[in-house]
Parts: sequence; structure tokens; C-alpha cells
Amino acid sequence: MKLVNARLGLELEFLENQVLNLTIESPERFSEVVYNLGKQVEGEEGEFILSNAEKELLLEKKAVVIANPLGVTCDEKRIVSQIYKNLSEKISSDYSEEYAAVNQQILQFVEKIINSSEYNLTLDVDFQATGLVKYCNVHMNSCYDNFAEKFIDYLRAVKMICNVDIVFVLNLKQYFSIEELKEIYKHCFYTKLYLMNLEGIKTDPIEGDRYVILDKDLCILDLSY
Repeated sequence: MKLVNARLGLELEFLENQVLNLTIESPERFSEVVYNLGKQVEGEEGEFILSNAEKELLLEKKAVVIANPLGVTCDEKRIVSQIYKNLSEKISSDYSEEYAAVNQQILQFVEKIINSSEYNLTLDVDFQATGLVKYCNVHMNSCYDNFAEKFIDYLRAVKMICNVDIVFVLNLKQYFSIEELKEIYKHCFYTKLYLMNLEGIKTDPIEGDRYVILDKDLCILDLSY
């Protein structure tokens, strides 16, 4: 998988068992890169091109941008919406008869309440499975001992539930210890999730790091550790 920005001369290849650190020394260029990536992940046009085996991919479907690793949550809309969609499809395919019976009981109960009301009310007889899942407030179980566990759980969710392949993180190494980073890397390598750290000043490398440095003169240096 490859990410290209022709204007800046960036051609970034994502490889297994490697965390890509993009160090951009110019604050102006750093802001441009972060802004464009964020814009494209939200579905807007931009100057980055993501491809795999020469096939162009949409960043909005394959990537997320994390500005604050401590603020991630598995309750974000993208994850929850996909959980509801997956569970609704499972109900329709594997539990259709049981759901029909439950649906009928719910409708009969609500009709009973409506008929006893002084208002002129009606209801939708086609109660969607998604509505049932939402009503029960189905969500990820979130109980963590530290921020690293929370972050890894979020990475697991976006990969398994949303089919995300790339996670861009701003200043990843400012938030976690070396041991925590090793656990984060280990998880990404195991699940084949590509992790990219965006930073303005080069941080100290650990095993598994690759650095692409874009200096103030827009010269590029590629280092692996």
C-alpha cells in the first residue's frame, strides 16, 4: 500500500511489521499535510493518493486521523454505526424468526399503550432490527487499566469493525512510554494495521521504526531501524 503526495515529493510505502514516522521540519508543510489528510479522511478532495497494487483507494474508507491518542473512544459514530449495521444484518440472516416474534410482541405492547392513550397516535409496523439494537444501547465494553490499553482497543475496533488499514497519529511518541509503544507496535504488526506517526521534530527510534524526514528545504531522508 502506498501514499503519494506529488507536490511535496512524498512517496510513502506501508510495509508489514514497520511503523512509519513522517517527520516534517517545516511547520507550514506539517500543517498542510495534517490538514489535507484530515480533509480527505472526512471525504473531501485533497492532494494525497492512496493506492494498493496500482488501484486507487479512498482515504475516507481506509484510514483515520487521530489528533489526540488519549481522546479516542470506541463509542465514536463510525464504529457504533458499523456495529449496528453488522448486528442488524446478523439478525436478518441468522435470527429472522426469533426477531419476527420479538417484533410482534413489541408492536402489540406499543399498540396497547396507544389504544389506552387520549391522543390520536399511530406507529410504524415495520420495526427495523437497527432500532432494536439502538434501543438496547449496544456498545463496546470499555474498562482499561491505562491509556495504552484504551488506544490499542480503539485500534482493534477500527481495524476489525470498520475495516480500516491505516491510522495516522499526531505526535504518537509524546503520549506513551517505550514499553507501551512496543505493545502498540506489536498489536499493529499482529493485526496488519499500518500505523503512521506524524511529527515536527524527529523522536528517538525504537525497533520497528522507519523514518521519512522532510526537511525545511523539502529534501527527503529515509531511515529504518
